[in-house]
Amino acid sequence: MSKLSVLFFWFLLSATAHSAEKVFPKVPLVFIHGFKGAGLKNESGAVWLTPWQALGLSTPQLALPLRWNGDVQQPDEITADEVLSRVRVVPFLFGEDIYGPWLEAAAEFNRPFYTFAYDWRRDNLETLEKFEKFIEDVCTRDGVAKVQVVAHSMGGLVAMALLNKRPEIFHDVIFVGVPFTGGVGFLEDLHAGVLTGLNSRILSPPVLFTFPSVYALFPLDGVGLEDRQGKPVKMDFYSAAAWRRNGLAVFWKPSADANAQEKFLQKALEHAKKFRLLLQPHAAKYPTVTVVLGKTLPTIVAARRTDVESKRGWDLDASTRQPGDGRVAAQHAVPPKGIEYRTFDSKAGHANLLSDPEVIGLIRDSVK
Repeated sequence: MSKLSVLFFWFLLSATAHSAEKVFPKVPLVFIHGFKGAGLKNESGAVWLTPWQALGLSTPQLALPLRWNGDVQQPDEITADEVLSRVRVVPFLFGEDIYGPWLEAAAEFNRPFYTFAYDWRRDNLETLEKFEKFIEDVCTRDGVAKVQVVAHSMGGLVAMALLNKRPEIFHDVIFVGVPFTGGVGFLEDLHAGVLTGLNSRILSPPVLFTFPSVYALFPLDGVGLEDRQGKPVKMDFYSAAAWRRNGLAVFWKPSADANAQEKFLQKALEHAKKFRLLLQPHAAKYPTVTVVLGKTLPTIVAARRTDVESKRGWDLDASTRQPGDGRVAAQHAVPPKGIEYRTFDSKAGHANLLSDPEVIGLIRDSVK
């Protein structure tokens, strides 16, 4: 073979390899976080989450307006920042990883990696529209038709709704700790309140009450409450009158604002129910679906009526529990019928599922 022929052959190989690289680019990875998983900011700076806030030394006003402009809740001056990596309460001494280990690992997967940060307080229908646009932009930017999505907790509900609407833009999807069928795991926060670090005010029940997103975490089947004898109490979690009648959330005591609160809540619940119905499968074909869930931690599946004042009429400590990740019961963490999926069990708690090295390895090796 002449030198000219060798050079021509080498040119053809190089051109073919270069063409293949363009035709078959690496599949981008898109991550959508869960409730409380992104920073929030206003023109003055961060309003969620700083060390001062975690220590209870500063408490920004995160409550949304109890007003609707037509079908859209009135906005405030707060917007989403970046996905939270970690919060250092005391520099070099004490802090808490949020998504830090996962984000650092994913950045080393040797393929495009994007994070979608959204205002987790607001209506999930709003977030769904923004997430769809975000993925479209990623596809355009990287010259691909599909992306892989990793979705945690409430972000998984948004991803599921989009999967039903646009399955063709998903290469595959990995759901992590997602409350597909809903449950009462979030009722303690909304009814009795929980600490954020040492801060009991920043996400108190009255503040959480104003977030339309949280109501999509509850079930459509009305299961989750029990009477004093442990018998099921049918509850329509998408009826504001039912919340008020059962003394849940801000309705645990009489209030002059109760009528206005109920009116606001009913609108929020209508939106949440509309969003939940988008989770029902109806596409002709789905991509590969993987579900990561926990089964090692007792997880509340029903709250029991009680006269204990500290829990405002409902027992949220000794209530009925089932195996789960501490927030989402395993029985609630699988997709609805009609979607084929494979499962991966993790021993980590809900907030740390994506920090589990085995889960990170699963995601890393899922797309070559």
